Amino acid sequence: LLGIAVVAVLLLVGIVVNRVVSDRYETVLTGQQQQRLDDAAVTLSERFGRGVANARIQALAVRLATSLGGEVRVVSTDGTTLAAYGKVPEGDTTRYGSPIEVGGTVVATLEADLPSRATDRAFLPLFNVTLIVAGFVSVLGIVVVSASIAARLTRPLRDVAAAARRLEAG
Repeated sequence: LLGIAVVAVLLLVGIVVNRVVSDRYETVLTGQQQQRLDDAAVTLSERFGRGVANARIQALAVRLATSLGGEVRVVSTDGTTLAAYGKVPEGDTTRYGSPIEVGGTVVATLEADLPSRATDRAFLPLFNVTLIVAGFVSVLGIVVVSASIAARLTRPLRDVAAAARRLEAG
């Protein structure tokens, strides 16, 4: 009965920890993706200000889309797509946007459709395996300690029972 209670508590704690870490991890990744897009928009602002050719803008879109795993577009204020690369990921996506400014005026927007969830990232599966292994080690440790304590607590009763059997046997 104690073992079942311990396993249930560890399972509940594991689920709560998994949810909290997963949600926080998603928040961190989303912030990092937005920051990367913002940094790229600053780079594009500098390039637009120098009158760089569309080929350079396209090259940056290709690098971003490849590294972020989604579709990246540079869209002018009139709605014309100046550069685009990648494809919209399967499943849930999040749309990011960052303005491209030249001299304080928005001349275009850097947009990206990226995966919403980071389930394909290596961290969460590794974290989950570690959580499961830690749970099994905890259960094993609790069983060993409980058995040791139970043996110590019941030793006087076993001694009394043994003495009663010897007395009965004569």
